[in-house]
Amino acid sequence: MKIKDKIVDIYEGIIGSLDNKKNKGFSARKISVLVIMVMIILIHLSWLKHAFLREDYKYIIEILTVDSLFVLLLLGIVTMEQISNLKNGNINEQKEFKE
Repeated sequence: MKIKDKIVDIYEGIIGSLDNKKNKGFSARKISVLVIMVMIILIHLSWLKHAFLREDYKYIIEILTVDSLFVLLLLGIVTMEQISNLKNGNINEQKEFKE
């Protein structure tokens, strides 16, 4: 498939996402995460430029941790309960699922 066809498919998927018909476009959750990730990348690039000029990388781990938890939360991979358990040190607590 040519690049032009891929671009047309992506464009139609984004436009189809604005429609209420099922299976017409992309998932709203995925589009939201994509937009947020693009914004995070732009913010990080500007922060890295600032940090590079001042040679100050003190908060890089904290920033990347918060960003990745936020994206995982938006995707539904991580829940608020799991984050609070991690924060409180209750890592081994797991719920039993009924089948």
